[in-house]
Amino acid sequence: RDDPLHGEDYLRRSECYAALNQAADAFQELEKYFKLEEPSKALLVKCGKFALDADLLDEAETYLTRAVDFAADDATESAANDAYAFFNLGELHERRGEDARAEECFAEVCRRDPGFPEPYLTQADSEFAEGNFPMALHLYEAVAKICPSDPTIYLKLADVYERLGDEFSGSVLTCLTKTVDLTSPNDAEYEPTLVRRGVLQYSVFASLDDAVADFTVCLDQNPECSDARLHRATVLRQRDQPGDILQAVEDYRAAIALDIPWAAKAEPLRYLAHFEMEEGNATIAAQYFALSALWTPLDDDDTLSAVACFAAAQAQRGTSFDEALEPRNYVVPKDDKARKAMEATLAARGPAVLPMTYQGVERVY
Repeated sequence: RDDPLHGEDYLRRSECYAALNQAADAFQELEKYFKLEEPSKALLVKCGKFALDADLLDEAETYLTRAVDFAADDATESAANDAYAFFNLGELHERRGEDARAEECFAEVCRRDPGFPEPYLTQADSEFAEGNFPMALHLYEAVAKICPSDPTIYLKLADVYERLGDEFSGSVLTCLTKTVDLTSPNDAEYEPTLVRRGVLQYSVFASLDDAVADFTVCLDQNPECSDARLHRATVLRQRDQPGDILQAVEDYRAAIALDIPWAAKAEPLRYLAHFEMEEGNATIAAQYFALSALWTPLDDDDTLSAVACFAAAQAQRGTSFDEALEPRNYVVPKDDKARKAMEATLAARGPAVLPMTYQGVERVY
């Protein structure tokens, strides 16, 4: 219809321009509509949003403020529109660098409509599940602005940044730190987030001291956290400052006594074997080598070290190779922690004599 006084035409054109992502044209058409028709709260918010998307900040503020002040008959609809208006006002002030005013507006969103974040979260979770990480990031960031005290949002953001690539590792670290700051030691997210941050600290940023600090805080809270034990031992071995190796040994001894998959014990057992070998405890080292090999085959160097320990154990004890390979009288460490670790390990050691070990002996003799 070619009628300049027919307001509905401007409204329809505004919707078309919006669908084409032409925000400035959508805003202009809606302004023309308001000159002919009475506005509603929802349309005032929409007009302010179009102006904001077109980077017309002054015009956006005018219409969003009018929307908040506009009296509506439906209280529920009014609350929802007010929440959306305050959210966009927060975005506007953020663009202007007015952070304090932006925070005030974002805080007002949930006061006006407590259920406002739910649709954003639902869509964000769906986008994340479908692999649309940039859109998921956009939505999670929106929720974080209006729910800045919710640690689960920052965990979701960390997951998204992690999948966007290594260049976002700094953002992952920031989100994990925010989560730790917002949780208490009794919260379910606290312990695994500390471990995850610690792993990121040493594996990506080579911040060994910070990683050790995270794992130590976790272990002070829960000494049976196997992930923290194993990772701290790994970092201490890399850092190798005075006392680090002995602490790594203690961590490994504690870890193998925990109820964790046996495959995860293979490396600690192998490392403990080398430690005991260097300490001159050939029999204990041989036992650790044998147990480690049950879960992960030893390489050639470790196999030769194991055989040397078996031979030394035989020489020390005057036993046959069979007893060195399948010890009947284990040497019990004097240290209580080490003894408990050894007992727990031997209780589920599996088959006693390893064909691999005999092969190693054959290579030596």
